Formats: sequence, structure tokens, C-alpha cells
Amino acid sequence: MTAVLGLLAAALLPARLRDRVAFRLELPLARWAAALCAFAALAGGIAWVLCWLAWMEQVTAAAGDVAVSQVSVPNRGGLMFFGPLLAFSYLFTWTGALLGYVTLSGALRSAVWATTREVPGDPVIALGALLADGLRTLRARQRAGTLLREPPADLVRAVGDGLLEIVRAEARADMAPGASVEVDGRFYQVVEVRQALYGKRTVLVYDLRELPPENVLRGFVRYR
Repeated sequence: MTAVLGLLAAALLPARLRDRVAFRLELPLARWAAALCAFAALAGGIAWVLCWLAWMEQVTAAAGDVAVSQVSVPNRGGLMFFGPLLAFSYLFTWTGALLGYVTLSGALRSAVWATTREVPGDPVIALGALLADGLRTLRARQRAGTLLREPPADLVRAVGDGLLEIVRAEARADMAPGASVEVDGRFYQVVEVRQALYGKRTVLVYDLRELPPENVLRGFVRYR
């Protein structure tokens, strides 16, 4: 079950959410994502062609039966004119559109990975995640009373050897548990995000642990 969830996360989620799932499941999802994008482009393309050939066989057979039953020249001419358009109408079927989307998105995401070595998420899911982050930010600002004004400045303090604590009035979607964060030239990993009372306000506390120098980062968030 864990491997199935990991495969789905690697194939569909944006990098930020994928890293969060990888942190919880302890799986190398970034490596899987690139392979799954290439597989989607290849398998989706093959499936699209095979389904198109089967669909064209059915449509041309039906069109041929209609043409045989027609005796007037105008009707035969109309069938000959619109016949080639049948090949393109497959794009507007559910099967053609879905397989075309899987193939095209897989190819584009593979091209992005080849250029940047970072696999983006599925476009539809990435858009949904972006909208969800926007709604969460609005709700957080409303709860913090900062919807129509600037929030108070963050409080950053060291709480131990290699440990850092950031107190914020609002949530930051890019600082989820497992995210790598750069603070004043030093790199940390978000261990936990919790709520706490600060005076009369409820705030969010980000607990960070400094990463060792030999740690290899695929990407990180600049705090300031």
C-alpha cells in the first residue's frame, strides 16, 4: 500500500507536495517521478494510437455502410468531403482526450526534467493545489486578523544546538514538514509545524533542524 501511494504521489503531485510525502513515507519519490513521466508519455502514446486505429476502423466501417446505401451524388460527395475529418474527431472523444492529455503532459514534464532535473506535478493537480494554498492562506489571515492589514513580523530564535524556531502569524505552504529551508546562509529541515498561543494570539511555530554540510539538496526554500 505504501508503494502504491508513493507511485501515485511521484506521478501526480507537485514537487513541494511530493517531497512532503517522500519525507513521511521515506521513499525516493523524486527518482520515481522522472521515470513515471517518461512511462506515461510512451505508454500513453502507444495506447492513444492503438485506440485511434480501433476507433477509425469502427467509424470507417459505419461510414462505408452509409455510403453504400446512398445513391445520390451530393450525399456521396458529402461523405467523401467529411470522411477525413473523422480522423480528427477522435481527439474530442473521452478516450482520445484522456490518453492525449496523459501523453502530452508526460512528454512535457519529461522535457522539463531533462532541462531542470526537477519534475513538475500534473498540471491539473498543480492548479488545484495552488488554489487550495490560496484558500488556506486567506483563512489563515482571517483567523490571525491580518486579512486587511500586514501581519506582524516573524520571530526567529535559536532554541538549541542546530535547532531553530520560527513563529509566524500565517502559514507558509512552502515550509511544510520535510521542506529544506535556507535561513541566513544555513540550511535547515522543517521537522514540525504546530499551533501555539503567543500573547493573546494563536500563531504557527515552525521547528527546524540544521542539516549536515554533506547533505545533498534537490531544492530549498529561501526564508528571507
